[in-house]
Amino acid sequence: MFLDEFLPKNKLPGYSNINFTSDAFQCTLAVMLELDAYQSFIQEMQPFTPHL
Repeated sequence: MFLDEFLPKNKLPGYSNINFTSDAFQCTLAVMLELDAYQSFIQEMQPFTPHL
């Protein structure tokens, strides 16, 4: 896979394995306008990027 080859987990400092649930990013996907997706996306990215 692309990420395994070019961005392997063992090269990410402080990485902890996070499992996606089947409803991951549903708030972002449910919006009708692109601008409305930004805040939802940032909130849903928090577990992956706590300093965002």
